[in-house]
Order: sequence, then C-alpha cells, then structure tokens
Amino acid sequence: GKGISLALEFSFAIWLAAYVFQEQGALRRWKHVWTLGIALSLVHLIGGELLLLTRELFSNINTIGIYACIIVPFVLALFFESENRLLAWGYALLFWGSILALIVSFSSAAWIAGGIALLLQLWVSRISSKEIKILVLSFLACSVVTFLVLTIWLPEKGVAFASYFQREVQQILSINDIDNFSTHRIYIWKGAWNLIKEKPLIGWGWGDFSQAFAQVNASWWNPEITKLSVYRDDAHSMYLNIAIFGGIPTLLLVIAIHLRGAWLAFQKGNCNEKGKYIYYAIFASITSQLIYSLAGDMFSFRFKGAILYWTLIGIVSMKDYVK
Repeated sequence: GKGISLALEFSFAIWLAAYVFQEQGALRRWKHVWTLGIALSLVHLIGGELLLLTRELFSNINTIGIYACIIVPFVLALFFESENRLLAWGYALLFWGSILALIVSFSSAAWIAGGIALLLQLWVSRISSKEIKILVLSFLACSVVTFLVLTIWLPEKGVAFASYFQREVQQILSINDIDNFSTHRIYIWKGAWNLIKEKPLIGWGWGDFSQAFAQVNASWWNPEITKLSVYRDDAHSMYLNIAIFGGIPTLLLVIAIHLRGAWLAFQKGNCNEKGKYIYYAIFASITSQLIYSLAGDMFSFRFKGAILYWTLIGIVSMKDYVK
C-alpha cells in the first residue's frame, strides 16, 4: 500500500474526534478518563523507571519523550482550568509527574520540543502569579523528594540518571558539531533524501525500508565514518519518513493539517474564554510535535498513543467547544 494512507488515517482520526465530541458531555468524560490514564501511566513510569517496583510501561525512550510532549500541555491546561484548590494541587502534582517523564526520557529532541512548547503555552495563557506560585512550589517540593529518593534509597539509579542527564546536556551544547548533535543521524537524513529524490511524487509505499535504504545508499555509506550500519529501520524524522512512504504531496498534506490545527487552536484560544486553556494546550502540543518531528516520528507511535494527539487536534476542529 502507498504511504498516503498515513495522511488518510491521520485525517480520519481528527474528523472522528471532532464528530464524537459534539455530543454534550463527551469531551468532559474524555478529559476525566484521560486524566486518570495519565495519572496511572505516570505512577507506572515512576514505579518502573525510578523505584523499580513494576515492569517498564514504555518500550523505549522515544515513546516516553513523545508521550510526555503530549501530556505536559494538557495537564497544565487542566491546572489552569481548575477552580477547586484541592484539584489544583492535584493537577500540579500531575504536572510534576509529566515533567519528570519528559526528563527521564533522556531524549534531547523531546527536551527541546517540550521545553519550547511549555514556554509558549505559559506565554499565551497569561496566567496569574498565584497559579505560578502553586506550580513552582509543588514542582520544587516533588523535585526535592525525587532527589532524596535517588540519593538515599537508590544511589546507583541516581548516578545512572546523572550520567544520562549529562550526556544529553552535552549533546544539546554540541550544536556546532552537527554529527554529534544529531547522534550521527545526519547521514541517515542524507540517505533518506536520496530515497525521496528517487520517487518524489508517489513515494516508495509500504515495504522494506531497510533494504531500499541500503540499496540506494550503499555506494557512499562508510560505517567507519557514519558509525552506523547501512541497514536502517526508518529515517528518524516524520517529515522524511512520510515523504519516503507517500511522496512529497503527502508530506505537504500532513504539514498543512498540523499548521491548520495550530492556527485554529491559537485563534480559538484568543476568542473563547470557555475552553481557552485547552486550546492553548493543543497549540503548544502541535508546536512541540512539529519541532520533535525533525528528529522523531509521531506516526511510529500511532499504535500506542498517537491517537491521543490526533484527538487533541480533533477538539480544535469542532464547531464549538462543548463541555
């Protein structure tokens, strides 16, 4: 099958969410269910990754990073919306958990995308100093507890986390060295571009990416220089992957849907007092994914959690915000 199916799947999920949420109370119920889901996933993540009490829920750091970039703006919006003081502290705790998930992904791409999205959301939401105070106090308190747990209870885990953290910071600071900054993905992107040039309009369709990549790039690929095998699983970029699978027209369609969603979210956030924080959260989420997709791919996450992100875009596609 051709890669155009990615855009069709994406569009259908957005339309379905917009259609379902027009029913009175549907969006409210979904928000409650997803909030509970976020809480459970964060408890499982902390139990599995930090405290070693459960089996790890996420298969790799990329899935943690993508998931965190989705939930951070949403949880922050719930905090801003809350009129109950007790609930506000609860959402502040969830916010700390979602930031912790972003950190322990140890993915510099997720850090950059999530950080920019968070700052953007705080700026457009124009929150009060009281709300900032609650967020900062709860975040600092939870961070101190986490630090004590890692230094006293799990010192080996703390040392490992410190090492991972230092590695990612060094990678971010090595922006002048594109090879190191991209963890050698610059060669994968070059090879992916060669694939796109072969079939720019219709793409390669679904098939064996690894074999096609090796076939097209074997002549120049040198493992001693690239530090990688010529047999790759994907292009490590949503933009390149979609262009390879479905052609450049399919890529332009997917980008257009993202940009339209971001514009609608920003406009509706400015024009609607009701639901404005959710709209701003969606604007931040879309922004984070557009940045993250330079070195990652939401579509590779579609069997596990991408539908949550697509649902957010469906919310801004509704005619009216129906609670």
